[in-house]
Amino acid sequence: YTFPGKKEGALIGRIGSSDSNKFLVGSDKQITASESGTLWFCINDDLRGTYGAGFTDNKGELVIEIENVN
Repeated sequence: YTFPGKKEGALIGRIGSSDSNKFLVGSDKQITASESGTLWFCINDDLRGTYGAGFTDNKGELVIEIENVN
């Protein structure tokens, strides 16, 4: 899973390449980045299909709004 131990289907964010920079995304979520880098998003699902269909049975879309508040 993208973020083991977190709810399946949750939206996960990550900044940069380090797995230690993962966080759960939610309505009105505010974070302060500890490093610069690319902002990635992924659904918390079985990445390799080890425990079931993984990403192959996913449908729909998400709209993510990002606002920089300095």
